[in-house]
Amino acid sequence: MQSGLVYLASDTGVSEVKRLTRKRRKYFEVVRRKREKRAAGRPRKHGRRSRPSEKLLKTKRPSRGRVVIKIPETFSLLDDPVRAIDVVRRVREVCAASAVKEIHLDHSRCKHLGLCASVVTDVLLMQARSRRKGNPLALSGVNSSDADVNVMIRATGILHNIKHPDAVLPKEIERTIRRSELYSGRAARREKSRRCDEAATKLIEYFNACLTTQGFELSDEGALYLSSLITEVIGNAEEHSGRWYTIGFYRKRKGGLAAGQCHIVLFNFGQTIYESLASDSTSEELKDRIRSLANRHRKRGFMDVLRGRGWSDEALWTLYALQEGVSRFSFTEKGRDRGNGTVKMIDFFLTLAGRSPKMCVLSGKTYILFDGTYSPLDKPVGGSETRKVIAFNATNDLEKPPNRKYVFT
Repeated sequence: MQSGLVYLASDTGVSEVKRLTRKRRKYFEVVRRKREKRAAGRPRKHGRRSRPSEKLLKTKRPSRGRVVIKIPETFSLLDDPVRAIDVVRRVREVCAASAVKEIHLDHSRCKHLGLCASVVTDVLLMQARSRRKGNPLALSGVNSSDADVNVMIRATGILHNIKHPDAVLPKEIERTIRRSELYSGRAARREKSRRCDEAATKLIEYFNACLTTQGFELSDEGALYLSSLITEVIGNAEEHSGRWYTIGFYRKRKGGLAAGQCHIVLFNFGQTIYESLASDSTSEELKDRIRSLANRHRKRGFMDVLRGRGWSDEALWTLYALQEGVSRFSFTEKGRDRGNGTVKMIDFFLTLAGRSPKMCVLSGKTYILFDGTYSPLDKPVGGSETRKVIAFNATNDLEKPPNRKYVFT
């Protein structure tokens, strides 16, 4: 797909067009009757009512109902989270505006497209299209001048997810790609869903397919271990926030056994880590410990010195939640074996990724980056027991603030 090629997608069929035409005729009939009454000398109410579309779109000509979303040069929650969140927030706003009839995605300036930002945007758009049955939302767009960006758009991006004809790739490119298709689920009656296990199986198969391109594969023990970590992380999402999504994308580089980059995204909409940990269902002893730690940071001036530059109560609570053994049910009978999945999966991927690992946890206003500079390390917690701790500072000490490059709000 070349730069400048426009793709279009619409849910409006022939019958829908006829229905909308009838609706429009009825509207103009009502307008005509009002004008006739005014002409007959009936009093007219003074004052101008603001149109709902103006409030929602904040555009000069909202009646046209077309909004252009300009995708930045780097659109990635991993590499440029601030700008990516701004775009995602804008997409969410226009999806909620009933006056918007078409969303135009302009990728022309995009040189680096992250699977993370791309799939969150896609899900928001697809949710809006399925939600607006009587008010169809059309999608259109312009592709990038970068060939790799266009391959991702067609292989796992919006064109692929809406099953657009232009999503079909040439066979020579398709052979270099491994996918874990967009998959979602949610718990029923607060019990772990069957789809949670299915998602773990799909991700394991995808991960093995990526390793196979380099002549490796997971052992049975490794596959079982990784599956248990994935199901625990997805299980947490089900407990706290409902529906979750998973996706994976890999493209092998040219030349022999040259490795590509293995992308995996797990995300959900709902409660943040901070909101979940600060909720009434969390044990009071755990909340007291975190509050006490936050107070010590505040008294030592860490919060004051870094205020507005990345360190806050929300960031501290979120970072604390990533430590081994920490969960809402810590210090209760139910929490004896909880709070281990996230930190172990982080440790697993950092170890397996080798020379240039890169992953992030993005929750609410808090961004935490993992690139191998800081890793979970065992620390004594009493007697002979140890737990993995990652504090993102030189001494790996939670009593001290983290490096702002790696943890910020």
